[in-house]
Amino acid sequence: MARLGWAAVLVLAARTAGAAELRDMLAVLDLSVEDEAVTDAVALTVTDGLRSAARKAAGTQLKIMTRENMLEMLPPGTDQRCFKGACLATIGRQIQARFVMGGAIRKVGSRLSVTVEAYESTGGNLLGAEVPKTRNVDELIDLIDKEAPGWIRTWIPGLAGATVAVAPLASVPVVSAPPPPAVAAGGPSIRRSSSTKAASDLTITAKPSEGVRLDITDPAGKTLASGVPYKNPQAAPGRWKVTARAAGYEDETRDVDVPADDTILAKIDMKLLGALSVTGTPAGAQVVVTGPGLPGGRDEGGLPWEASGLSSGSYGVKVTRTGYRDFDEAVQVEPGRTAEVTVALQRVAVVAEPDRRRDTSVVGLVRSPVVVVKTSLGTFKAELYEDKAPISVKNFLRYVDDEFYDGTIFHRVIATFMVQGGGFTPDMSEKPTRRPIRNEASNGLLNERGTLAMARTSVPDSATAQFYVNVVDNPFLDYRGPGPAEIGYAVFGRVTEGMDVVDKIKAVRTGFGSNGMPDVPKTPVIIESIRGEK
Repeated sequence: MARLGWAAVLVLAARTAGAAELRDMLAVLDLSVEDEAVTDAVALTVTDGLRSAARKAAGTQLKIMTRENMLEMLPPGTDQRCFKGACLATIGRQIQARFVMGGAIRKVGSRLSVTVEAYESTGGNLLGAEVPKTRNVDELIDLIDKEAPGWIRTWIPGLAGATVAVAPLASVPVVSAPPPPAVAAGGPSIRRSSSTKAASDLTITAKPSEGVRLDITDPAGKTLASGVPYKNPQAAPGRWKVTARAAGYEDETRDVDVPADDTILAKIDMKLLGALSVTGTPAGAQVVVTGPGLPGGRDEGGLPWEASGLSSGSYGVKVTRTGYRDFDEAVQVEPGRTAEVTVALQRVAVVAEPDRRRDTSVVGLVRSPVVVVKTSLGTFKAELYEDKAPISVKNFLRYVDDEFYDGTIFHRVIATFMVQGGGFTPDMSEKPTRRPIRNEASNGLLNERGTLAMARTSVPDSATAQFYVNVVDNPFLDYRGPGPAEIGYAVFGRVTEGMDVVDKIKAVRTGFGSNGMPDVPKTPVIIESIRGEK
C-alpha cells in the first residue's frame, strides 16, 4: 500500500519576518501510515481532525494557510515521507515554520493507535507527544476533537490559555444563584426531537456531461459506480475519492472533502487525450519514446512514429541511426492536440568543428567545459559535466551562447538550501525560454554543496533555463527512482572557483518580490554575464 506523503497545512502568524528567518507558524503534516490494516482514507480523516484541533488551539492568534500554499513553499523534490524529529524539523526550517507537528497511525492489536509529536524547528527539540488508542476511527476523532486542542496549547509556547481569559480568584464577585424553577406536579414536562446523523447534500458533476462513469469511494471505504450527475442528499462527512472515466479523455481522480451538514457541489473538468507524431529523415531511424501515457512508460519503433490516446505531459523523444547525430529532446503533449516533432538527423562529419570551450591541445585529452559567471557580488567559475549530463550541459551552453543569462538575477535565495537564478529580470519579469529538456537526475551526480543543477517545476521533464547552486548538501533532491516524486533534480556541474561569492549571495537579505514570490533578495543580485572560458 502506498504511503501518504507529508502534504501539509500551515497555521501562520499574522506577522512576517525575513525569508531566511523562522516565522511564528505551526506546520501540521499529514499522518504517515505504518500498517497495512490502516487505509489512506482513515489516515486523512484523522489528520483532518488534528488540523481542526490546531485551529481551535490557535484561536485568534494564528491564521491558516492552505495545503497548496504550503507545498509552494517547500523546496523542490522534498522527501515528505519521514516521521522523525530531525526530519520534521528540517521540513519546518525549509518552510520557515518555527513549530512542526507530525505523526503516524497504525493498528495495535484490535485498537487504533496514533502517535502525535510536536517539534521546535530550529534545534529539533521535542515539545510534546501523545499516543492515544481507541477502538475505532469515530472514537479517535472524538478524542482528538476534545483533547488535542489542550495538547497543542500545552506544547506550543505562547498558546497556553490564549483563547480564554481567566480572572484572578480575588476579583471574581460572589453572585447569588437564582432559585430553581418550580417543578409541576407529576414531574417535568419534556419535549424531545429525533436525533439524526450528520450528513451533507453532495452533488458531483463532470465535463463532458455524457458518457462519463464515476467510480466513487466514500469515507468508510465503500465503493459504487454512477453516471453524471451523482446526487446524494445524505452524504457522510469525510473525504470522498472520485475517479471520472470517459472515452477519449484522461482519467481524472479527485478528493472531495465533505463537511457536516452542508451543501457540496464538486465539478470535475476532464482533459481530452492528446497525440504525438514523430516524422522526418532518414526514414527507418530508430525511435524511442518515453512518457506517462505509454504502456510501461516506453515505446520504440522506426521513423515515422505516431500514437494517439495519450495523457498530457512531457514525453522524451530519441531518434538514432548509425552514422548520424542523435536527436534527443522532450516534447509536451497537450490535451486534445497533436504534438508534432520533425527530425532531420545530420550525418556525422569526419572532422568535427572544435568547441571553443574544449581544450584539445593535447591529443586524447578533452577538458570539460568551464563557464565564468560574473555577478554584481563577484565572479565564480563552474565546470560542466558534459559526459554525465550531456542534455543539460548542451541546453545550458545554448543559453550561454545566446547571452540569455545576461541581466537576469538570482531570484530565489535560501541561506540553508540553495541560490536559484537565470530566469527573471530585476523587475521580476520571467524571460521566455526554449522547450523543456529531459531530466538527467539519474546520472549518479549528487546535490552536494557547490554543485549546479537544473531547476524545474513538479513535472520531471520541465527544466528550461533556470539553474541553482547548492549551498549545503541536499540529498533529498537526489535521484531515488523513476517516479515523479523520486526522480530528483539533475546535477550538471560544480563551482570550481569563487564559492565565497556564492556564499555572499546566500547571505543577502530577502523578502517578497513585486510579484508576491518569497525569498527574493531585497537588493537584486544580477547575473551580469555567463561566458565559456577560452
